[in-house]
Amino acid sequence: TLPTPNTYARSPLDPANRRQYDEFSKRMREFKFKETFGGKETENGPQWLEAFEENANLYELDETETLLQLGRLIVEDARIWFNDLKKRNGQNLNWNFFKAKFLSRYGITDDYPVQTELQKIKQKKGENIRTFASRILA
Repeated sequence: TLPTPNTYARSPLDPANRRQYDEFSKRMREFKFKETFGGKETENGPQWLEAFEENANLYELDETETLLQLGRLIVEDARIWFNDLKKRNGQNLNWNFFKAKFLSRYGITDDYPVQTELQKIKQKKGENIRTFASRILA
């Protein structure tokens, strides 16, 4: 599982831990990227991820902080996918692994326009499957 702010504050008497926690909290609060991603077909996953990553780099977030911020901004269907990814990969979840999986799932492929058009095609009432298939493949 991903660390939480409590990871840094296990010993409140340890000034080094407290300083690390304060710096972590400050970076987390200052992060201004607010655009969410829900995994809808109308959303451009690679473009969103690039903008998110640029902001994480701008705010000098480390990998843990980047993944924590990401968890705040992934919503709807993408949230379900992300939670499942975290559950299945636990401690092995790192930025590069996440990015590869995200782009594999939400990346726009060369087939995107074809996929969009195919989703619009519906079998007509009373049309048998052979005729429907012939119409699609024509």
